[in-house]
Amino acid sequence: MTSNSPLPKRKPGRPKGQSKGNKNTDMAAVLERLAALEAQNAAKESENAQLRAQIQQQQEHGIDQDGRNNNNQNSVSNGSRANTGGHGRRVQTQRDNGDNDDDSEETVDMRGCRTQMTTQRDNNIDDSYADDDIDVDENNADDDIDVDENNADTQSNEEDEPQARNTVAHQRMIVPTIARPKGQAGKDYSIAVAMGLANTRKKQELYRNVRRSLHDLAMNSRIRWDIPWADTRTSDRAQLFAVAEKAHPFLAKYENSWATEVLVRQYFSNKRKTAYKRGTLQRPEKYDYLQENSTRRDPTASHKRKADKVYEASKQAKRRAKRA
Repeated sequence: MTSNSPLPKRKPGRPKGQSKGNKNTDMAAVLERLAALEAQNAAKESENAQLRAQIQQQQEHGIDQDGRNNNNQNSVSNGSRANTGGHGRRVQTQRDNGDNDDDSEETVDMRGCRTQMTTQRDNNIDDSYADDDIDVDENNADDDIDVDENNADTQSNEEDEPQARNTVAHQRMIVPTIARPKGQAGKDYSIAVAMGLANTRKKQELYRNVRRSLHDLAMNSRIRWDIPWADTRTSDRAQLFAVAEKAHPFLAKYENSWATEVLVRQYFSNKRKTAYKRGTLQRPEKYDYLQENSTRRDPTASHKRKADKVYEASKQAKRRAKRA
């Protein structure tokens, strides 16, 4: 039979299983490991000593061989002077060329040995000979640095070309452009309809989001909102257009950034109108006729947005297509 009595609660502490006690460290294993490491270090030291001895022998052999070649060259040149015929001069030229080739090969070997050695050069090396070699090495190093810098500049220019092509101007060349409609925005045409963002609710929401984003960018730019748009600097406009197209890449398909310009221009105009009404900004005299025009406006007329009218017409057309 099974009892329904609850199981006793476990006391806090370590979980069940083999308890981990303190293990005594095996000192013999540690000493053995230390001995093995010392043996490895001793083997490496002996190997390095052998390599140093070989390098020193090669260097001394190269110096002795250089002295013998100089003596042979002097003897050959003296013998060739005794010969008055052309054959003696040809033999001297051939031997001199052979000696020069040997010296060049030995110089390359000696340079390789000097780069590997970490100890001081042998005292038997002539100071002038060492200084000449150092000057040659420094000149070669300077030439190599110049060549590397030229190659680096060429490579950097080649790498910058694809990045330079990936600009807003290049995107306008490959993306179909939408021309600017004729007339005044908000009066002769609807901005949302001209941008193609009025057919669906999703496009209308995108239009409103882009408009709010452009308003924030415009207020953070260098363009002054309290002066007419025509009086603003062209460089400030170009900077704003570049930042806007970077934030919303699809704005590049509108020719000459007319959509960005119209939205920002309309926002600044509405902001100035509010300031004129509140008296915080003085109205220019050339806008006095607008007050007369506002009195002639019919208050009972429909003020529905053109974008909403286009959306309703598109919706009704889809319904008729489904019924048919």
